[in-house]
Amino acid sequence: MTEREGILQLDLHDAYQEPLRENVDILLRDQGLTDNPVVRGLDGSKRLQITAVQIS
Repeated sequence: MTEREGILQLDLHDAYQEPLRENVDILLRDQGLTDNPVVRGLDGSKRLQITAVQIS
């Protein structure tokens, strides 16, 4: 299986489908690797892009 890098885009909404109006922490877990990136304090009202995500 080949691995590639990708971009994860997130649009975060509350239970009423409104954009979040607070900061968020994103914790990613790769079940096959030991790389578990954490990004803290992102503006949840904007589209978030997390780069260098490994796709296998």
